[in-house]
Amino acid sequence: MDNFNRSICRLNTSSWKWKTANEHQLSFSIADSDYQTAPEIIAAIKKRCDHGIFGYTFVDDEYLEVLVNWVSRRYHYQIRKDWIIPCIGVIPSMAFSIEALTEPGDKIVVQSPVYDPFYAVVTQTNRTLVVNKLLRTENRYVMDFDDLEKCFKDGAKMMILCNPHNPVGRVWDQAELDRLVALCKQYQVILISDEIHCDFILAPKPFISIGKYLSEYDRVLICTAPSKTFNLAGLQNSNIFIPNPRFRAAYSKAAARHFIQSPNVLALTACKAAYALGEPWLEAQLEHLRKNYAFVKEFLVKELPMVKIADLEGTYLVWADLRFLNLTCQEITDGLLEQGMIIKAGETYGEGCNGFIRLNIACGINQLKAGMGMLKSFVLIHLNK
Repeated sequence: MDNFNRSICRLNTSSWKWKTANEHQLSFSIADSDYQTAPEIIAAIKKRCDHGIFGYTFVDDEYLEVLVNWVSRRYHYQIRKDWIIPCIGVIPSMAFSIEALTEPGDKIVVQSPVYDPFYAVVTQTNRTLVVNKLLRTENRYVMDFDDLEKCFKDGAKMMILCNPHNPVGRVWDQAELDRLVALCKQYQVILISDEIHCDFILAPKPFISIGKYLSEYDRVLICTAPSKTFNLAGLQNSNIFIPNPRFRAAYSKAAARHFIQSPNVLALTACKAAYALGEPWLEAQLEHLRKNYAFVKEFLVKELPMVKIADLEGTYLVWADLRFLNLTCQEITDGLLEQGMIIKAGETYGEGCNGFIRLNIACGINQLKAGMGMLKSFVLIHLNK
């Protein structure tokens, strides 16, 4: 049986994604997938559970080695074991980085629309949020480098990059990253690169990590995790790579102030199994996601040509433009819910996104077909009013 298309009920499993759903509703909201993780990971966790002792655990050399090998094999750059600091999540890692390397009131740049915790991690650490809006074409977003340089000239100390980008699906090109890193270097801006979706490259183009620029500029921190790739978010495991030794020491001191330890024993076990044994499963998942994305595009062209979506180069999150309906995000969210579809409203990700929605397509094809049918019903109801 095709495990990616096998229907598994997630109701009553303490799933955030399905928390508000009932048996008549389908959720396409929070970014985790609705199919089981790789069998090798499940087997590794079961084996560790069979041991039956869950005492205090440290990050061993095997864990570091599988990470070094994964990065080299998948992203084509080299990291050292002492650069790796495991954590419980990417956003906590960002918070510690901000506290360690900037001062209260310092300006930090984010590029909107973007994953909403990016805003909160800046404001809740008492830093000054600076928004560099992405420029939208019909189906693609690009960086506004003129405005970005202005942000840097005005004294920004740090920037948070999302690559691949959530929610607009961009995988930044080398020319774009070349220019970005050059600007950061020119103005000595610290760059945090959130690369949590870097294993989801759906377009025929390479993923380019900021890690490839370390020989040119080391004032960078790279956030990764197996959580999206292998649907392990509930285990709370991430890794941050910090090549700059001064930054690394400052980060470790900031994390220690919050008494944050390494991820738990099952998280470490799952991460090792994922990066050591999970690559064939990942490749199969990517093929499944490409088929799902192709279905969405074909469906919209045939059934709802007025709904425009951004090109999905990376992630499994479709960014759809429903502004032609002249409805607020709240009206769209409520109307889709009446049809049985739970989504993330565009306004979640920044100003100027009213009328957009984000759809998670990491699910079985039957669920996706049902969801697109709900979207069609909703749109046609409002067009015929």
